[in-house]
Amino acid sequence: MFNLFYRNRQLLVLTLTLVVVWGLSALLTLSRMEDPEITQRFGQVVTFLPGATPERVEALVTEKLEDRLFELEEIEAIDSTSATGVSVISVELKEAIREVEPVWSKVRAKSTMPSPTCPLTPPTRNIVTAPLRPAP
Repeated sequence: MFNLFYRNRQLLVLTLTLVVVWGLSALLTLSRMEDPEITQRFGQVVTFLPGATPERVEALVTEKLEDRLFELEEIEAIDSTSATGVSVISVELKEAIREVEPVWSKVRAKSTMPSPTCPLTPPTRNIVTAPLRPAP
């Protein structure tokens, strides 16, 4: 096949010209945005329970929050870590979700909802770090 290009220089020049023209055409028709909109599909719920062991944090906070968050059908996956005095739950939204703001509002509402069996006192806070918003 390469012998064909060696024997016929006009075919080689034509092929290279077509490839360059197609590449430039694709580059020029490619849509661009100055600040592209990025959909934030990952977030974290961080809850503090000062002085509690990891097992206690897991039993009293992490499992209860995970159960509440699993009630939302828009959530794809949940991964959690419990350490001394802190619970970190990572939340991933389904790819099919286009409008993520209402879903993150639901996640915030579920994670801050008081529970009669949860020992969290008012100074202890749940922090949802998603979606990340650009600084003004």
